[in-house]
Formats: sequence, C-alpha cells, structure tokens
Amino acid sequence: MAGETIAARLARWVIGLRYEDLSPEVVFHARRCMLDVLGVQIRGATLPWVQPVYRYVRSLGGPTEATITYHGDRISTPYAAYANSTFSYSCELQHHGSLRSAHTGVIVVPTVQALGEKLGSTGRDAITAMVAGYEVQGRLGLALFEHALRRHFHPQGVLGVFSAAATAGKLLGLDEEQLVHAFGIAGSHASTILEYDQAGGEVKRTHGAIALRNGMQSAFLAKEGFTGPPSVFEGRRGIFAAFGGGEPDPELVLSDLGHPYCITRCRFRIYPTVGGLHTTLDVLDRMATEHSFDYQEVEGIKLEDADVIVSGGRGIGGPEGFEGLAELAKLLKAAVGASRPPCDSGWVPDTMQVGLTGKIVSPDLYIAVALSGSSQHLAGCGGSKNIVAINKDPEANIFKEASYGVVGDYKKIIPALTEKVKELLAG
Repeated sequence: MAGETIAARLARWVIGLRYEDLSPEVVFHARRCMLDVLGVQIRGATLPWVQPVYRYVRSLGGPTEATITYHGDRISTPYAAYANSTFSYSCELQHHGSLRSAHTGVIVVPTVQALGEKLGSTGRDAITAMVAGYEVQGRLGLALFEHALRRHFHPQGVLGVFSAAATAGKLLGLDEEQLVHAFGIAGSHASTILEYDQAGGEVKRTHGAIALRNGMQSAFLAKEGFTGPPSVFEGRRGIFAAFGGGEPDPELVLSDLGHPYCITRCRFRIYPTVGGLHTTLDVLDRMATEHSFDYQEVEGIKLEDADVIVSGGRGIGGPEGFEGLAELAKLLKAAVGASRPPCDSGWVPDTMQVGLTGKIVSPDLYIAVALSGSSQHLAGCGGSKNIVAINKDPEANIFKEASYGVVGDYKKIIPALTEKVKELLAG
C-alpha cells in the first residue's frame, strides 16, 4: 500500500466492490437515488430551456444504443446519457450527494442508464456501479470541494469526471490498471466554472452532462489501452494542485471507504431551489398556514437573510440619510444595514450594524453608500457576491473591494437611482 497513488487505491476499491457486500440499507438508498433522478428527468425533459440540448443530441445520429428519457429516441450511449443528465439537472430538484460531493446523481444515474442499456447490465450490476460512483465523488468532494469552489470552479464538473469514470469502468469490467488510467485520462477533462451565477445562462444544466460524457469516454479509452498519469490526483501538476492549490488532504479520500457508504448520506429536495432554502420555506409555509398572513404584511427582511443589502456609513451624515436608503431598499426588496459609526452615533439601531462586531452577511448584492471601507466593516460584508460602492472620495478603501464603483455625492445618486428603479418596476 505504501507509495501507491490515490488513483490506484481508489481503483482497487472500486474493482473489488461486490453487490453481495452491500447491505439492504445500501441497496435501498441506491434505488431511491435512481428513482429520484428518473423522476426529475421526466419533468426536465419537457422544460423549454433544455430543449436545445435535446435537439442537438438527436441531430447527431449514430448507433441506436441507449434511450433518451421521455422522448424515446435511441442514440449513442454517451449522448443519451448527456441528454438525460441535462434533464436531471434542469430545474433544481436534483438531490445532493453526501459529504461535499455536489449533485452526484445527475452524473452517476444517467451513466448507469445509458451504458447499462447498451451492455445489457443486470440490476445488481447497475446498483454496484452506482455505489462505486457515489463513493468516488463523495470522497473526492470531501477533500477538494471547498478548495475548488473558492477558486471559482463548479465542483460538479471537477469531481464528476471521476465518478463517471468509476461507474462506467465498473460496468465495463475494467481491471485495476485500466481504471487507474481512466482516472488519469479523466483528469484532463475536469473543469466547469461558476460564472453562470454571475452573468446568467443555462449552461449549468449541462455541467453534470459534460462530466459524465468525458468520464465515460475516459473509461472507453482506457479499455482500448489508452493511458493517463497514475498520479492524476496528488501529482505536482495534478488535480489537487490545479484545483486545490495543493491544500487537499489525501487521507480524506482514502480513509474508511464505504464506512458509511456515501450513497446512504444523500439529501433530497422537495422544492425546486437551492437546498439551503428548504428549511426556510418549510418555516414560511408553516407560518402562513398557522397564522394566515399575507406577504404584504411583512415589514422587512432580516439583515443576515437578505439577498440585497443597502448599507450606509458615516458619510450619510445623520438619521435622515437612512430614510432615503430605506426607500431604495424597499423597492429592491432589500434590507438596510450600516457601518459601526452610524450605530455608535445613535442614527440607527445596533441590530443594523454590519462588520466584525456586528452582523456577518453575504448577500448577492451589497450597496455600500458613503462607506469608507474599514477592515472591520469589510470583515462583515466581504463575502458578498457583488459590492457596489458609492462614495465621493475616489481614494476610499471600499473601492478596492467593490465589483462596481460610483464616485459622487450619494445625496444626488441615491434619489436618481431610486427614481430609475421605480421607472423600471413600473414598466
């Protein structure tokens, strides 16, 4: 074992996994994951924003090996899986894999569907391959997810090529050496970026599909004798270095594989939205049922829960300045925040303070008005996806952290911005 690469140890575990080793609980969870993905596929296949993918793969022609869900077309295995994965990822109902593995099901299940159909695999073969794929992605995610995310890569595409290679390799009957090469080849396909959540686009729907197509292809190539670097994960220019800066701990990947199986730790969505909002939606639904209130009766949004925050600093000049910020915030369905000086001066309550000694916030949009940008304040709002700074001092520190900056008097800019928002909302 000493001196073996991560790919070699993962490959040995995958190849050695047998259906007979799986408990009834593990088999139950595998079936549940498959049914969940198939259900979302059927819905996703009807949605207009993923039809371009369906039209494209259908136009490719090729061998009639595997079926596109709902539509019934039979096309090549990689592209039937590509379409079905896109449908699985179409409407934010995909389940979460375990640990920090992203959405394993939209990669592993379509791989099993398409390749299993082509090969005539048994149900036991399919379940065993699923368990292997979920384990590989879950373990790699535990080591790499946060590091890749921090560098603006979507872990779905970084991790998914390896789960797809493991799943396909298991169904294809690769030996250990071949699967090591499949992982090595897959490493050259690992990617996908997060810019879609900044500038839009439906490309996220294909991130699982891109990963599974490339991971499946890696397994096909390895079966034919093509080779890749065995040190694909821990090597000097490998995955951990490229996407994690060399920080990931390899032991997180390898320790206690299958204890518990990652496939038994998935989380399922009942609302078509990001998983972190489900508890909030449950609470709102219960509140609306038990207290019968209308959304128009809600007075405001808690600062730490807001998607948009309009925040004022010392340069606001007094409590009257926050009245203008509150008007803009109401139009934007935003919360109003403040730096420490306005709170210390009694202009606004302490509950509105953003900063190291106040609230730590991470909204989609943080509008910093007449704020200098002290380190204490930036510690509270630095996690914002976008910061818009408005300040008459072009040298203000806040501009160094801002995504966008406006140099000028907020007393002129905020009223003009408020009127523009009103105009846009009206028409």
